[in-house]
Amino acid sequence: YKDEYDLVWLDQTPMNDTQALAVTREFADEHSLATISDLVAIANDVDLVFSAPVDFEEREDGLKGLRASYGDFPATVNGVAPGIKYQALVDGDANVVLAFSTDAEIGFNDLVVLEDDQALWPPYHVAPVVRQDTLDANPSIADALNAVAQLITTEVQIGLNGQVVGPDQKSPEEVAKAFLQEQGLIPA
Repeated sequence: YKDEYDLVWLDQTPMNDTQALAVTREFADEHSLATISDLVAIANDVDLVFSAPVDFEEREDGLKGLRASYGDFPATVNGVAPGIKYQALVDGDANVVLAFSTDAEIGFNDLVVLEDDQALWPPYHVAPVVRQDTLDANPSIADALNAVAQLITTEVQIGLNGQVVGPDQKSPEEVAKAFLQEQGLIPA
């Protein structure tokens, strides 16, 4: 990036917005689940139903990929629209949901995100990319963005997303401003 485009990668966040599998806390506790391997281990005793979009079953980064990474196991996919996949889990029409690890619904529904212990899905950390000439003209940008980056964990992002899509439905700008003020990075 630097050599070809004169772009500079700044610090990445600890937040990881990758694909994930999540289950209800009750299901996790009942079956002692912490990892995807734990889930696969119970697949012969429990009818696993994934709440996920229709294409999940055939995708290399979906059920097909899970089986390649974790071994063949019995499971079905209910093939729902992305907007209702969590509702299907909460309503009991599925016991596993395909999630993004920063989805607000994880927090709203007290879901347990299972560790991808075979590393099927790569991490997706966020990092600002800034033109070198912009950094040269405004040297404080890197320090400011790097300071923010370290504060944005997966758990923090779940909460911030929840403020945008939750019952109060604040604008992303409002949520970001309040977060920066709470962190003392901008004046209140």
